Amino acid sequence: MKKLSFIIFLLIITLTFCSCQSGEATKSEQPPTTKTTTEVQNKDNKLASIVGTWVSNDIDNDLYFIFEENGDAFVKYGSCTIYGEYFDTEDDNGNPVYDIDLGEFLYNEYSAKMDGEKLVLKSPTNEYKFRKAEFYDVVLPQSDSSKIDEKLLGNWGSQDNFECYEFRADGTATVTDMYNMATIECVYECDNGTVVLTYLATETQTGTKKYEYSVDGNKAVIDKYNYEKVE
Repeated sequence: MKKLSFIIFLLIITLTFCSCQSGEATKSEQPPTTKTTTEVQNKDNKLASIVGTWVSNDIDNDLYFIFEENGDAFVKYGSCTIYGEYFDTEDDNGNPVYDIDLGEFLYNEYSAKMDGEKLVLKSPTNEYKFRKAEFYDVVLPQSDSSKIDEKLLGNWGSQDNFECYEFRADGTATVTDMYNMATIECVYECDNGTVVLTYLATETQTGTKKYEYSVDGNKAVIDKYNYEKVE
């Protein structure tokens, strides 16, 4: 339940700022045969390489899908990142497909066809058209580093909450989950026992999270959850 809460939080950000449509709900139960991203070919079909950065009108223009050669995959929007993976395999009919796991966005087996700078991913239930893109440089708002609390600096983990925090002396922070499935890069300011984190939900739109906190040595309470400093 804790694991889902952080992903749901990220999805709420996306729904709020990006009007994201829901992605795949099911995934076929086909075991992987390889862990490479090289092109796969059979008698009648060729699987196009999906390495690169893409956006899709069918999902949301503010979401950037990034596939790397080593099989890593990401969804990026603003200063938020969801981590996943993909690999090539075959469907039940022996056709080459990519098995993509990117949370609620892409979670299925997909055939891939390329037409110039355009890509079509097709699963048994959906078809998505993508176009080549370039992810922008993320520029967070300026933070007033005079409004930090030195007692809060460092890495904080919790057995009670799925979210983990790293607060830095330059006024930046990273919110992540204990399994490193998603991160949010932020700036933060502290004021009288309250910390306000500001992040980018798109290239230009910001969002904020506001928590009450207290620190006692290597222990802290953030948003009513108990935390300990992680070395």
